[in-house]
Amino acid sequence: MKNTILIPCKRIGAVSTFDSHTDKESEMRFIPTFNPRVEQLKLEAKKLQRKRGGKHTELLDRVARGAGYDHWHHVIQCQRNTAAKHGGQVLLAECENIVRAEQAGEIRVVMTGPEVQVGPFILFSTGLGDAWLLSPEEDLSLCLMWRGQVNEPKITETHQVLEISWDATYELASPFMMLTPIDRRIAAQAVGGYPLEGVQKLIDQALSFEGKFAKVID
Repeated sequence: MKNTILIPCKRIGAVSTFDSHTDKESEMRFIPTFNPRVEQLKLEAKKLQRKRGGKHTELLDRVARGAGYDHWHHVIQCQRNTAAKHGGQVLLAECENIVRAEQAGEIRVVMTGPEVQVGPFILFSTGLGDAWLLSPEEDLSLCLMWRGQVNEPKITETHQVLEISWDATYELASPFMMLTPIDRRIAAQAVGGYPLEGVQKLIDQALSFEGKFAKVID
């Protein structure tokens, strides 16, 4: 709903691509691996440590091999590749949810979670007929709905690559969101009436989350 902490990001013009593997990593067998499975394996390693002792890293490798992986790094890499492969679907679902909120006249501000893996991204509805997707790290914005008209999200994914074509760069200068266009359908302008206090709060959390989460994963 991504920069990125878990997945290296390359920005090409108005397009951000999120690639989840290196040449060496791509040689590993791919096993679809979602977050609950990784947490389950971590718990198994902790249980072994409580019962028998031993180094946590070695126990993680043992549990990973028992589950069919080569080692613990293989688990993490499969988790990242799975996220890149399926993250676009989750992000598109989040976009649809925020558009529905706007159509219902609801003001909502949300941040994507680890199920998207890239990001985090911020999505918000305004109650004014507008809805947006933001990338806090790159100050990029994608207009999901403008004056009541729904815009198809320009989000595509291929194997292990998530690509987002952005509309504009943004700057929050309360009470306005300043837009500098990348795509011609968005004009340079200052837009008011948005829930910027809530948006800024989540942007701050997202930037903080990225740094902390990177340390945990590394």
